[in-house]
Amino acid sequence: MGVRVLLMTVLVAWVVVSGTGPLAAQSVDEAWLAQLRANGFRHVIQKGDTLERLAERRYGNRHMVGAVQRFNKIENPRKLRAGSEVVLPEVETLVAPGSDTGRRAVLDAKAHYDRVFKTLWDMGTSGRSFLSAQSMPRDIRKELLAAVKVLEDMPKRSGQMKTALRLLKAMAAGRFDEYGYDLDDVNRRFAYEIRNLQ
Repeated sequence: MGVRVLLMTVLVAWVVVSGTGPLAAQSVDEAWLAQLRANGFRHVIQKGDTLERLAERRYGNRHMVGAVQRFNKIENPRKLRAGSEVVLPEVETLVAPGSDTGRRAVLDAKAHYDRVFKTLWDMGTSGRSFLSAQSMPRDIRKELLAAVKVLEDMPKRSGQMKTALRLLKAMAAGRFDEYGYDLDDVNRRFAYEIRNLQ
């Protein structure tokens, strides 16, 4: 038992220090975002910038890199030139336009989830958790159930959205992974789905 605790402690320390993995803080830099908005969502590439880091910084999720790459028509994301510009718009603009109900449903469900993600993340990583759906704050449960309803009403769901739906239902019922893997997993599945909507 002691070895497992030691290994988990080392793993958590590595994840927090390295800034990777499901325990890495996934927050958007608000000051940078305000500057980005003021510049029409244009970012001038600096030495050391990568699309993955920019996607993480802008959208709070590095898995949005494919959508950013396609939106900006970048052939090789590993060859970004310092001084060139990329556009990092709102996520709704990032995906292909149209009235597709599946696209709209994914974006709506993600919007509901995004409203409570930071609170859930902060509570989970601070060791505070819900014992049941009844002990969960109403506003959080309401947003999770709204995301569930949107995904349930989709005429056709991909495998990504089926899994996200299952995880969101578990969260709405008060069942959470104590390490935040489920929170990260839902974020990742939305990002994959949005990337595939282009």
